[in-house]
Amino acid sequence: MKIELLKTFLEVSRTLHFRLAAESLYITQSAVSARIKLLEDDLGVMLFDRSQKHLKLTPEGNRLIKHANELLLMWQKTKQDVGVSEHISSQLVIGSMMSIWDIILQSWLQKIHRNLDDLSLMTTNYSPFELRKNLLSRLIDIAFLFEPLMSKN
Repeated sequence: MKIELLKTFLEVSRTLHFRLAAESLYITQSAVSARIKLLEDDLGVMLFDRSQKHLKLTPEGNRLIKHANELLLMWQKTKQDVGVSEHISSQLVIGSMMSIWDIILQSWLQKIHRNLDDLSLMTTNYSPFELRKNLLSRLIDIAFLFEPLMSKN
């Protein structure tokens, strides 16, 4: 199973809208539909009820949310652990929205990479929702957003 399928499923389940999920994931609406269809085919169940005017999760889709979150969390931790070589003493995981990379982060990260030999940098683009979630669950160390992080804790 591809990780992108699970990410797409979680975004559609969050927005309950294929177009909004596509915008958030920076892909086309047809790509979102194709990914959901592939995931449904892999699992052999319908994840969304499309018969009504509004999209809604099926019981199977509701059950998949927990498993998809756990699988993505495990995959992220695996990438962070396996991706660090033995001579690296520290790892910094940075997440940002795509637009912020272009404005500020590319040149800043190049300077960090040149000046800190024993630091592993892991960078990823996320939607604002994913940035908040991953920062609060400590999957990323630093998140760059336009608006402040609001925690209910």
